[in-house]
This record gives sequence, structure tokens and C-alpha cells, in this order.
Amino acid sequence: MKKYLYLSFVFVCSLFIGLISVNAEDYYYINDNGVTFTKNQYDFITKMYFEGYQTYMTQEDMNYFNDIKMVPENVESKEYVEMYHGEYSTRATTHETQSKILKISKINKTISISCAWKKSPTVRSYDLIGTYLNGPSLLGGASAKINSSNGTVNPSYEKTPGNGYGAVIKMPTGGNSIIASTTFTVTGSGRVYGSYQHAASSISLNNAKKFTIGNGGLGNVFKFSSPSIASKYDGMGGVYTDV
Repeated sequence: MKKYLYLSFVFVCSLFIGLISVNAEDYYYINDNGVTFTKNQYDFITKMYFEGYQTYMTQEDMNYFNDIKMVPENVESKEYVEMYHGEYSTRATTHETQSKILKISKINKTISISCAWKKSPTVRSYDLIGTYLNGPSLLGGASAKINSSNGTVNPSYEKTPGNGYGAVIKMPTGGNSIIASTTFTVTGSGRVYGSYQHAASSISLNNAKKFTIGNGGLGNVFKFSSPSIASKYDGMGGVYTDV
């Protein structure tokens, strides 16, 4: 009887340890916020944003995709590289300069516009990120932020006209591995443009707020009536996708 009980105990313990091992293998990555990722989820986020974005995500960020099957193969995000230096005006799905990479990704009608810095910016003032919607409409608003090794910075100012969304965000004074992003869902069909404009020289919040959203602006998103304000930004080309 004692032998039978001992063997039963060993079997149950072995089964329990086996279950723990299986469950542990389900998780590919856990960040400092306690957010867990399977391999599929990790690769999905890389394709929607950039490798390393997972480091900054909160559970609230993950919950945004609750109703979406997080399969990386379902994300549409093509690459395009600018092949010359100087004026960056070409618009495509991905846009790259010597300093940073901008891309737009989508799954169904959920869209992300993200910009990853390849080197630390010298000027750290009020940058812009946003979208111009030619046909579609925002469904439930949009949000933006800049993540870095120093934490997360939220917008100092946001504007949501009927044709898009724009945010002014103060570049963090320190930190590296910088990724700016905005995520939103649209309804309807048409073209979605995305732009990230870095302040190449210091600009006040009051002046950074003086933009409108529309065709033909910086990155085909941000328009300024004052050329002196527009010249504060680097004029990086924009990106677009069709829905």
C-alpha cells in the first residue's frame, strides 16, 4: 500500500512538472512590465512596429490587439529604402534615412505608424507624428507616444480633425533605443498616409501646435501656414497604405 502511494505521488509530481514545462515553453519573451509573448505574438509586434518595441509594451498595449489574431504573416508591411541623400520626399510603405526608419503596417483596418531611430538625435525638442486619411475615418480615436530606454513620453498636444490625427511629443532628454509610434483603427476605404517629423532645431510647443492635417504637407500629413515653422522640421518623406 505504501509502495503504491509512493509511486502515485511520483507520477503526479512528474505530470505536474511536465505541465509546467509545457506552459513555460508557451512564452517566448517576458518584458520588465510582466507582459508575456508567445513566439507568434513577438514576431507579430516586430512586424507591426520594430524589433525591440516589445520591451516597452504594457498589458494595455497588448489588449489593443485582443480581437486580432496575432499572426505575423497577416501583417502587411513592405519595405522601401531611399537610395539618395538630401531631400527625402518619396512616399511609400517604409521610408529610411541615415538617422531613422519610418514605416506603416496594417492588419485588417488596424494601422500602426512607427519610427525607429538608428542613432541618438542631437536636437530634442517637439516632434510630430500623425496620419492623413484620404477616404477612411478614425474608429475610436488614436494614441501616440515615444518610447526609449528612459521610459515613455506621451503627447503634449493632440489634434483630431475629421481627416486624420496629429500629435506633438517632446523628445526625451536622454535615453536611446528610441521608437515613436501611433496606433489606430479606421473604417471605410481609401488611402492612409503617415508621417514623423523631427524638429531639426529647437521649437516651442506653441509653434509646434500650429499645424493642420492635409494633402501636400510634410510627409503628406502636416501643413504649416508659416514657412519659418515648417523649416524647423527635417521634412522626412511619408509613408502610406491602402485600406
